[in-house]
Amino acid sequence: MSEKNGSKRNYSGHFLSVLAFSLLTAGLASWLFFSQNLNLTISWLDFLVLSLAVFRLTHLLVFDLVFDFIRHYYKKRGGLFATTTNELLYCPWCVSIWLGVLVVFFYLWIPQTFYIFLALAFSAVASLLETISSRLINSNHQNKEDTHSNNLNSPNNPESDTDQSN
Repeated sequence: MSEKNGSKRNYSGHFLSVLAFSLLTAGLASWLFFSQNLNLTISWLDFLVLSLAVFRLTHLLVFDLVFDFIRHYYKKRGGLFATTTNELLYCPWCVSIWLGVLVVFFYLWIPQTFYIFLALAFSAVASLLETISSRLINSNHQNKEDTHSNNLNSPNNPESDTDQSN
């Protein structure tokens, strides 16, 4: 077995995870396909809303403190299922695939869930805007500090600590 970050990789768990994901996806797709009165089309606007909802749910599960207790629970436990679940919960790409299947399934099965996904999409946009604005503010603040520091150390500044006498 190869090692990554000091821990042994769990390839059998990964295989079982991929198998379970494939069976879940095939089962849900088959059930939707054979169900009656389902609209199996997704508009571009709905696609955008569902994508943002998956983004927000992924961030919620993988990074946010609200679900920290779940990540810690699986981190402490042993066994194939717990180890694989732990690795999945720390992988945003892995979680987003699972959530994407579930979001699309519920969107197609119960159209009213769109409003829940819309709320999650609003939350995603708000968190993206907050992240962008805080980075801009921190960048602007850092630039002002650098400029102030450079002005203090300038030879033309009478308050400068540098000795200007020859």
